[in-house]
Amino acid sequence: MTSAVPYDPYDDLDNNPFAEPQEEGSEPAATTTDGSSSMSEERVGTEQTAASVQDNGTANNVQNGLGGEGNATRSKTSNEHNENQQPSQSSERVILPERSDEKKKYTLLAKVTGLERFGSATGKKENPTIIFDCSTNLPTFRKQQYKNVKKSYEEFHQLFKYLNVAIQESFVPTLPSAYTTFGINSEEDRMKVTRNFQLWFNRLSQDPLIIRNEEVAFFIESDFNTFTTIIKCKSLASGLKRKTWNN
Repeated sequence: MTSAVPYDPYDDLDNNPFAEPQEEGSEPAATTTDGSSSMSEERVGTEQTAASVQDNGTANNVQNGLGGEGNATRSKTSNEHNENQQPSQSSERVILPERSDEKKKYTLLAKVTGLERFGSATGKKENPTIIFDCSTNLPTFRKQQYKNVKKSYEEFHQLFKYLNVAIQESFVPTLPSAYTTFGINSEEDRMKVTRNFQLWFNRLSQDPLIIRNEEVAFFIESDFNTFTTIIKCKSLASGLKRKTWNN
């Protein structure tokens, strides 16, 4: 026996015992043609959006954290670099202020004004007397101006030997020859020897370690033909000077 009422497949959805309970006053969820609820789709979409927002926030926080750590590392590195530079600069100014500050630069200027030869023939040739003027602002000197300073070639040689051994950090220029091939009685010889000693003084005065040495002050301030080095230095061992004796 058949019923005259047509069959509706969606008629018993409200009586589904597995359906979720609805609150009073709420509208029933609209259904689609395939029987799925639009409310469930909206809920799924909302959850996906919240998850994506949370992931983006987490990524931004991680990037910000890494950026902060990078900035902190860079700032720490720069601070350490500055701290490392400050002691070196301060120590350089204390040891050699003339290399960093032009106002505190120590100078030693010498001008060769004459050359004299007297005594025996050997003394005239090998031990002439050099006359020069000197001006300086070094604290090792008792005054700043010295006029007509006379020093023999032997005194120059003693100073050269001392500086060559005592100051290993500097290259002491070689002492020029006491005579030339023009002859000791010629004007050309006097001009050539005077010019060579002037060049020697110029090179010597450019080295701050040499001009700050106390023996340089003793050399200039001592009387003629009386200079001897106060501090005795022994020459270093060298393979060129070592001899081997065979039995």
